[in-house]
Amino acid sequence: MSTKDDSLVFRVRASFRSLSSRAADLNTLSDKVGKVVSQFDSELSKLNIGIPAWAEFQEWRSMDGLQFATEAVGYAKIGGKWGLAIRKMSGHEDVDDYSEHEEWLFNDAPRLLRLKAIDKIPELFEKLVVEVDRATKAVDTKLKELQDLASALEPEPITRVKLDPEAARKR
Repeated sequence: MSTKDDSLVFRVRASFRSLSSRAADLNTLSDKVGKVVSQFDSELSKLNIGIPAWAEFQEWRSMDGLQFATEAVGYAKIGGKWGLAIRKMSGHEDVDDYSEHEEWLFNDAPRLLRLKAIDKIPELFEKLVVEVDRATKAVDTKLKELQDLASALEPEPITRVKLDPEAARKR
């Protein structure tokens, strides 16, 4: 092996050792972030909201405005479980389907997306308040409509008609 090859091997070895210790720190901190997010999920679960909401933390549009890409943090049901979530979508305005649409529960999302999403969590909570208020009003309106419809199931009051004995004989 030449000196040049030894230098390359040394550089890779030194970088890998450094990377190993830094990766351990990164993973420890990421685990702590995940535990805090789990606290959010636990508290939100107790509220039994069942209403999704999203707050975008990154948006891109082409010059003509037709192509787009967005990244958002939200509260949604992903894989049958409600919790903080992240989604990434892209597409073209003239096409019904997205060219890319991925959703993850927050702790399952790629690390860099999780980091970008954290700053928008307060906005997400504000949007949840708005969505819950909107849903509450809609449920109240629909409940009244449903109660009116249910009244059709009640038996109609019986009206006693007094027959004219004369008319009854003619029958």
